[in-house]
Amino acid sequence: MQLKRYPTKLSLKRAMKNYMNWTDVFEFLRERGILVSAVSKDDFAKTGMNFYFSRSTYLDLKQRLDGEINYVKSSRYYIPKEKVDDLKESLSVITGNKIGSDNTKVTLIDKSDDTWEFQINYIESKPGMMSLLDETERQISVTINNHETFSSLDFNLESANDHKKVNEILTLLQNKNPDIQFSLSDIELNKLSSKNKIALFKQYFESKNSEWELKKILKLKVNRHTKNLKSIQKLEQDLLQGINSALLDGENLIENQFVENITKKDFHFTMASLRYDSKITPEYIDFSIEFKSRPARFEAKIISSGEYEEAENGMKENKKTFKKDRQNIIIFEFQNEFYNIYKKLLLQQKEETPELSGLLEIVDETAASEENE
Repeated sequence: MQLKRYPTKLSLKRAMKNYMNWTDVFEFLRERGILVSAVSKDDFAKTGMNFYFSRSTYLDLKQRLDGEINYVKSSRYYIPKEKVDDLKESLSVITGNKIGSDNTKVTLIDKSDDTWEFQINYIESKPGMMSLLDETERQISVTINNHETFSSLDFNLESANDHKKVNEILTLLQNKNPDIQFSLSDIELNKLSSKNKIALFKQYFESKNSEWELKKILKLKVNRHTKNLKSIQKLEQDLLQGINSALLDGENLIENQFVENITKKDFHFTMASLRYDSKITPEYIDFSIEFKSRPARFEAKIISSGEYEEAENGMKENKKTFKKDRQNIIIFEFQNEFYNIYKKLLLQQKEETPELSGLLEIVDETAASEENE
């Protein structure tokens, strides 16, 4: 943990007001004997800025600012099971070495249950930020998970640079070890036909989960080569209304007039946000799946969660952030379902169009390539 210069009063106020939640500010001040009688976070920040703290206290505050995000964003790469050993061998070559000006370091970790993961540590610099936020120590844990027919590299994204850093390391491995080659892939929407791009989301909406039940689609994004933003927004609203009506009525989504309309016009979904209710407890989650474009990647995340509570005017939603481990389990399960649908559609497409088989292999293309900002 580094602190380049003593923070100004304004930096301290901004950090407390804009980058910490109310309870964290309260606890930080209370632990130092500062009890504030206030009704807003702004009042707490105005009070806290007037105290002079030691270097160790500022380092503690910086650690809180650099700490875990509330909601987990997850990403992954897919790798053939027979190539996992090659990956581990190539990682062992660079383990412990400092790479680049940001002090990147890779560490291999063998677990007691015969599984393994690797960690990437690096310093993220943000020139121009306040002294409490200008440099942050980042750590990415990449877990290797074995599935029935493939393996996956799963990792969480706590910074916009994390995905780029994982990609950078995987590219480095390929360049440094020409004799050890492993194929990586991601869920790539452009590999699917227009029809299957729609089918991917349609089948996911209709899939069943043992613990969670889809209640409503909260938001949709569609994509087509057009600059008419108002037209796109109107289409997304119509789709949202039409698809939710279809779900409510038990209608086949692929026959829904709105879905049929965008298929004909070569639109496709790029993002969906979904409300799931627990079948066991009064809990709910809002789950998002999205194909990002810069850099191109698939991202799955929980964007909100909580519990229902009976109130006079019906059910009330009380927001509650699930523990990180539980979020990971939920995301992992939903992401597997999405990938299995994707893989099935890709295989069907390959069988229907054998002349394109060279372009549609699931795991024969290396996804670890240079990413653009």
